[in-house]
Amino acid sequence: MKNIIYSPLYKRSILSATLLGLLLLPTANGQAVDPDRRVGSPNWGSMDEWLPMSGAPVGTALTSTVLAAGSVPSMSSWTLVDGFGNTVNSTPDFRVAPSVGTMGGSITVNGVTYPNGTATRSLALNNSVSYTYVTTYSIPSGKQQVVANGFITFGWADLGFSAGYMDLVILGDSSPQGGYVVLQFNNGFTNGTGSPCYCVHIETVGVIGFMGRSANIEIVPLHRYSFSLLFDEINGLAKLAIFDPSNHFAQVGSTVTQEQNTGYTLNSFRFGNLEAGTSSGTTAYFEDLMLDWTNHIFPNSPRKALFRKRVTSQ
Repeated sequence: MKNIIYSPLYKRSILSATLLGLLLLPTANGQAVDPDRRVGSPNWGSMDEWLPMSGAPVGTALTSTVLAAGSVPSMSSWTLVDGFGNTVNSTPDFRVAPSVGTMGGSITVNGVTYPNGTATRSLALNNSVSYTYVTTYSIPSGKQQVVANGFITFGWADLGFSAGYMDLVILGDSSPQGGYVVLQFNNGFTNGTGSPCYCVHIETVGVIGFMGRSANIEIVPLHRYSFSLLFDEINGLAKLAIFDPSNHFAQVGSTVTQEQNTGYTLNSFRFGNLEAGTSSGTTAYFEDLMLDWTNHIFPNSPRKALFRKRVTSQ
């Protein structure tokens, strides 16, 4: 076969047409595309809520006022529960702390883009206590697909067969039974596998009660990860993906899924530890927690990318 020689002008025309076609793509495999996630510097895209927590001094115990001031836009009302199951005004076991790491990419909220490197703070949870968490019901009505993103530094010790469960991020629905999707963690032994596993997974509860737990994603202690958790009352399938910021946000393991309720809407957002597991003398850190119910991009991480897929109904 003869070699074909293309002129430089022809090559430039083909390249320009290809790039133009990519930039004008309105969908990807039939799914809507977030316009903020096209080629460029690393970014999370557009978020509906973000908790930079930059308003209160380091060491401040959490209160509803502190959480409202630390959320963009402000989520005005929060309920705090201490390690004894009591509703309290503040708790010394959940405090504002220095940032543990960068955002990894810019975040856009209400049309304002906050560049990577914007000052943020973390929230430090005392792992010596259980059932210490915060809840907000300041959620717009009618949201059936929501993605929670953010960072967690897993300070819990690996306790092997003495481990327990920790419910770290909880997206609750509007069903009378109070269904929910949970990013659940076990610090050493989980899901009745018969072998140790320092792991995260999804747990769901629905109108029929406990629905189940997904497969595990194995992680390591004292490491900072980002997560992307999908709440989906349209397709009835929760999803979880974990990423490693220290490795260019490479995905850790595979995305896991678990059946969840359908037909209801997001009613509450909780984080902390809503379970009995503990790890004396250690601290966990939550940082840059985000909610996305407009584009509900899953999985999300601040990597350079042409586009991210928006979850739609099947």
